[in-house]
Amino acid sequence: MYYHHYGGGKMVLLENKLTYFLIIKMNQRILLIAVFTIYGLSATERPTVTAHLTDTPITVDGILDEPIWQTVQPITEFVQRLPKDGGTPSEESEMRILYDNNHLYFGFTFFDSEPEKIRATILNRGGWLHRDDKLEIALDTYLDRRNAYLFELNPLGTQDDALITDENRPSLDEWAWDGVYISEGRVTDFGWVLEVAIPWNTLRFPNKDELTMGLAVKRYINRKNESVIWPHIGLEYSSDVYQVSQYANLTGLKNIKRGNDIKIKPFGIGGSQKQTFDDETTSDNMGNGGVDIYYGLKSNLTLNLTYNTDFAQVEADNAQINLTRFNLFYPEKREFFLTRSKLFSFGNPKQTEIFFSRRIGLNQDVSGGTRVYGQIGKTSIGGLNIHTSAENDMPATAYSALRLRTDIRDRTTIGAIVTDVSTSGSQNTVMGIDGQMRFWGSSSVNAWYSQVEDSEIDGPSVASMMRLDLKNDRYFLSTGQHRVDKDFNPALGFVQRQDMIGTGIIAGFTPRVGDGDELIRQWRFTIYARDV
Repeated sequence: MYYHHYGGGKMVLLENKLTYFLIIKMNQRILLIAVFTIYGLSATERPTVTAHLTDTPITVDGILDEPIWQTVQPITEFVQRLPKDGGTPSEESEMRILYDNNHLYFGFTFFDSEPEKIRATILNRGGWLHRDDKLEIALDTYLDRRNAYLFELNPLGTQDDALITDENRPSLDEWAWDGVYISEGRVTDFGWVLEVAIPWNTLRFPNKDELTMGLAVKRYINRKNESVIWPHIGLEYSSDVYQVSQYANLTGLKNIKRGNDIKIKPFGIGGSQKQTFDDETTSDNMGNGGVDIYYGLKSNLTLNLTYNTDFAQVEADNAQINLTRFNLFYPEKREFFLTRSKLFSFGNPKQTEIFFSRRIGLNQDVSGGTRVYGQIGKTSIGGLNIHTSAENDMPATAYSALRLRTDIRDRTTIGAIVTDVSTSGSQNTVMGIDGQMRFWGSSSVNAWYSQVEDSEIDGPSVASMMRLDLKNDRYFLSTGQHRVDKDFNPALGFVQRQDMIGTGIIAGFTPRVGDGDELIRQWRFTIYARDV
C-alpha cells in the first residue's frame, strides 16, 4: 500500500491491493495454481472542505444574512448520480460550513429554474420526506470510513435522522435515533435556502485538538427524480450516500469540546381505589416508578442506566400468522434497546442472530441494568447487563453481552461477541467471531462462526456462515453457505431454523436503459438456486 501526499489537504491513494495465492505442495514440489488480486481505490483523489471558525452568533432562520457566510468560498462541485451518473446537475447547488464552540453550521443555497415546482409539503418530524425535494448530510465523525450520522431535511427544514452502520442503509431502528439539532428552510424566487446547526453534544467524536471528519451531501430534486451528490459516489457503489468509505474530508475543526451530555427520563404512576359494600369500606392504593439515564462518559462513550424499566408506551407488534414450522421474527421497538442496536448485531439478520434483545423481559419485568456503547480509536464497543425479576414461575435472570469490532485495514473489519444468560440453576453462553472485507465498489466477503455452551446440553453446538458478494451497477452475484446445528439455541439470540445446511446462489443483470428521461430507467433479470 503506497501513499503520496500533496499540498492543499488532499491525499492520493496510488495503490491498494491484496493478493491471495493458492499453493499445493506435491512430492516436495510447490505448484502455484492461481493468483487472485483485489485492487482497492486506484489513483483516486479524496476531496476536502474546510470549516471556518465564527465568532459571530449565527441565527438559524433560513436566511444566510450574517456577513461571515459571504466570506466562505462555497462548495459547488456537485455531480449528478441519477439519472446520469457523473453528469452535470440540471440545477446549481452551494454549500458553506462554519463552526463555533457549540455548533457545526451548514448553509445551503439550492437554485431552481422553476421554484414554483419545488416540492415541500411534509411538516411532521420523521415524516415521508422522500415525497419532497430533500437534502441528506452524512457525517463520519470518527473517520473510521464505516459508520456515520445521517441528517435528512426538506425545503421547510423538516427533519429526520438516522445512524449509518458498516456502510449499510439504515434499518428501522436506526431511523429511530432522533438526534437533537436546529434547522430552518425557505423557498425563494430562485430556489430554496437551508440553514442547519448541529450541536456538538449531539455527536460523538474523538477527543483531539484538531478533528477531521468524513462528509457527504446529497440533494434530491423530486419532480425530476434527480439526485446530485458531493463528493461524487458513483453507481458502482450501491449504498449511495451511505457508502462511508467514499466520503470527502471535513477539516479545520479545532479545539472542539463536546461538554457534558446527560438525559434523565423518570416515570411514575399512582392510583387509589375505594369500595363500599354492606357498610364495609375497603381501600386499595398503588404506586410504581422508575428512571432511565443516558450519560456521556467521554466524547466517545455513552452509559445507559435503567431502573424498573417502563415499556408501557412501546408500540404494539404487528399481527403475524405463522403457517410454517419456523419461528416468527418480531423487531425490537423498545427505546432503551434501540439506541445503537446495530452495534450488537452478529449473524444473519432475521435468520440466526446471536444477540436479539427481544429475549430480555419477554415474560418478566426488567428490574434494572446498564448499557455502554461507543468507539475507542478504530474499535467499536458495546456492553450490556440486564436483570429481570422472578415471576410467572420463572427465576430471576441475568442477561449479559459484549460486542467488539475493529478495523484492521481499509474497509476490512474483524469482531467478536460473547453473550451469557444465567439463572440460579442454568447457564447459556455463546462465543463468536466474525469478519468482513469490502472491495471494489460494492463487493464483499463475509464470514462468522459461533458456538453455544449450555449447562443442560452435552457438548457445544455450532452455527456459521460464509458469503461472497460481487456487485456493480450492471451485474451481481452472491453465493454462500449457512450452517446451524440441531441443538444450537442461544438464549439471548434468535434462530429461525435449526439442524440445517443452506447453500445458495443468486445472480443477476441490471442494465440501465435510455438517457435517464424515460419512465423505466433500469431492468433487472435474476436467477436463483438454493439447497437446504
